[in-house]
Amino acid sequence: MSDSGESFNLRDQSIHGGAWAAIGAAGSSLAGLLSFLLLSRVLGPEVYGKMAMVEASLALGQKLMSSGLSEPLIQMRRLEAEHSDTLFWTLQAGGLAMVAVMIGLSGAIGRFFLQDDLPQLVAATSVVLYFQASGLVPGALLARRFHFSETAQANIWAELAGSCAGIAGALSGCGVWSLAAQRIVAAAVNAAMLLRKAAWRPGLHWSARSLDDLWRFGASRGLEGMLGFVDQQVPRILLGRVAGAAELGHFVFARRIVENTVTLLSSPIKTTALSAFAVIQTDLDRVRRTYTQGVALTTSAVFPACAGIALTAPVLVPLMVGEAWTPSVLLLQLLVLASIRQSYHVWNAAVLRGLGRPQLLLLASVVRTTVILALIVFLLRWGSVGTCLAILTGSYLSWPVAIGLVRQVTGIGALAQLRPGAIPLLATLIMAVVVSLLRGPAGAGLTPAAALAVLTLTGITAYLAALACFGRAQLASLASLARTLGQMAKRADGSKT
Repeated sequence: MSDSGESFNLRDQSIHGGAWAAIGAAGSSLAGLLSFLLLSRVLGPEVYGKMAMVEASLALGQKLMSSGLSEPLIQMRRLEAEHSDTLFWTLQAGGLAMVAVMIGLSGAIGRFFLQDDLPQLVAATSVVLYFQASGLVPGALLARRFHFSETAQANIWAELAGSCAGIAGALSGCGVWSLAAQRIVAAAVNAAMLLRKAAWRPGLHWSARSLDDLWRFGASRGLEGMLGFVDQQVPRILLGRVAGAAELGHFVFARRIVENTVTLLSSPIKTTALSAFAVIQTDLDRVRRTYTQGVALTTSAVFPACAGIALTAPVLVPLMVGEAWTPSVLLLQLLVLASIRQSYHVWNAAVLRGLGRPQLLLLASVVRTTVILALIVFLLRWGSVGTCLAILTGSYLSWPVAIGLVRQVTGIGALAQLRPGAIPLLATLIMAVVVSLLRGPAGAGLTPAAALAVLTLTGITAYLAALACFGRAQLASLASLARTLGQMAKRADGSKT
């Protein structure tokens, strides 16, 4: 009975937490995407390219202060108050130190990118590092207790506050400073709300032993974060230095659209899967079932969404943000193809971390990053297009390594890992054929907005029809998730009344 009760409780917590994470991701991603599109139309590619240079400069500090140390607060079976206190004060000191370092390096960063106004931007925006460090411990404590509704609310309000600050600045003619204000306000609001919602206050304790416990749990995760910095930011740094701010702006725009889409659809997994796998890590049968069911659900949502973006991009991009962003269309289409790999990576990362083997995930990241960097060096002569091709190719060339590591830890074979995405991929291909056949006539006879609406509705209908024929289990999973979100919305509405 106890095992059954625990299983039900975990499933209920995971579903409830995942639904709230979906709401949080939907709210924050939607607010962020709308403000991003509006600001893109107002500010243009070159301004976004300059801000990308600032963010690339701060990214190393963000990775150093990120979840490498806070993640053990979620995973450790026996967590003492001293662990949380020690980490909080360590991050406070580290955050302030990082701000000071970035201010000191701001002049050199401006000279590297050949941008005279960059030092002031880097120095001002570096305060984001302190705010982000302040929210890590309360965020981890909320995740440990499956209190994802509080995290979702904090993310939504932070994104809304940042968006309002950015839009107000842009409409007032502040240019790139409006984007800096957006980042600072969002980070400050998020940290403040997480601290309040966690109902936790740090004690005046610091212990070298506790820090050592956290380091042993999180060292490999921290190293993986450093590789993530190389993977995410080195392409921006090289592209910005070689091709300039405008071309970097196009690259950032394309990557932001893809990442927003994948985040929106996979955020519930990233938020809850680690906690769930950490609880069931001793029951490999449950781990395997959870992994395969999760991959099926994630690919069922991510594949058609990203394929739809790729198919409609020639109409979608000029309509949303203007003709100035048309060079981003091809970049967007190339990066969208990498979303297939990302659908699996979310679960690979969660299962390896949740089962206490983050060092294996680090190995996979090393291979992926090495391959991508080698390809970027070779393809950088083709600018942003070459960079996107390098990212896409490197993602797939390194995939077999990740598959092998998951098999080693869980016993799930290569075909068993890939099989859950087969039916969503087939349905997506059918959808792509239907939309491609209709795109010409729709573009010729309708306005761009009407053509986009027709193509979108046709694509959704074709995909759902294909799932109904070939993948009723995936269709049922999507319907179940939609019902869960609907029920939660009704309960939230009822609690207000």
